[in-house]
Amino acid sequence: MWQILLLLGTSLLVTGEILQMICSHCFLNENVVQFKPIKKKIMTCFDVYLWMEDWVCVCIHTVCVVCSGGRCQCLSEYTEIFTEAGSQAVLPCVWRPPSTSAAIVLWSKDLKGTIWRKGKSGLEHWGIGAAQRVRCPHSEVGAGDYSLYIKEVREEDSGKYTCAVQDGEKILSKTILLSVIKVSISPPAPVEGNKMTITCSVTPWPREATVSWMLNEKRVYLDSADDGLSKNQAGVLESKASASMMGNWSCVMHKGRKQGKATTALTVRGIVNPSSASAKVYAEVGSAVTLPCVFSTGLTPSDTAWERLDTSGSALPLPPSFNLSSLLSLPPWDRSVGVGQVGQGDGGRYRCSGTVE
Repeated sequence: MWQILLLLGTSLLVTGEILQMICSHCFLNENVVQFKPIKKKIMTCFDVYLWMEDWVCVCIHTVCVVCSGGRCQCLSEYTEIFTEAGSQAVLPCVWRPPSTSAAIVLWSKDLKGTIWRKGKSGLEHWGIGAAQRVRCPHSEVGAGDYSLYIKEVREEDSGKYTCAVQDGEKILSKTILLSVIKVSISPPAPVEGNKMTITCSVTPWPREATVSWMLNEKRVYLDSADDGLSKNQAGVLESKASASMMGNWSCVMHKGRKQGKATTALTVRGIVNPSSASAKVYAEVGSAVTLPCVFSTGLTPSDTAWERLDTSGSALPLPPSFNLSSLLSLPPWDRSVGVGQVGQGDGGRYRCSGTVE
């Protein structure tokens, strides 16, 4: 009968001799993963489903445990890391207590090649194309910290990484799944009133993960949003662009107790002055005043018009004090109109509008 002791850590307390083995490729999506022996003291986990006579490899949560005859050792850990594109990722690989001798360290990605290797002599080898953005701080290696730092993370950096440390006869194998989060807006600077999408991409997309959204660090509840926001699929928002949507949009990825966040800024092009759809201008009777109507730089509006509105919103003729000829001297994105001498009856609501491609 098997007696298996499972602990969340880097080792298990056992009696007798602990066999040294490499347990890699343990898949988190399965509760039990068994392995096929290939050598007396070196074993590899496979996703096969038959009980071997003497050996069993069990994956529970993030720990791979190898057991034989009541003797168990935790040899491989599985960690998920969420990192925003463009930031620095830290892939943890720590040996505690620190090795008293020079350990051999090997970092690889997706079993396709070496990223970084340190031999027992201290000689380092960097994989092709990795040296510019990847490093292992020398100040930490002596303390048993072999974590890999990747700066300016890109989507193509995502995937499964393996850190293998050999200290004499002891071997630690740790697997890290790096997921890169990125928020993009299409078109990049939408025009007010036009359709736009905000997309949260996570490479690779974690199973059973959920997404929430924040605007300027405040949670956005799509069911109660008053700006027409809708979610057409996981991680994608659709809406008509409006000034109220401008700011920093954050996608927050949740998986269990872990989460990651990515942020991008949304700029909506349209009328930037006044900054809101409703603004007040105060003027003394007999004085001159300017009613602002400034479009985003680079926009060339057509069919621009100034209208006076009655209480029902219908258009009325403009007062004679409005100097529309002043528009000829302004750049095409500035449709502000001057009032030469404010009359007693000039107060009221005015609307500036224009069409942009």
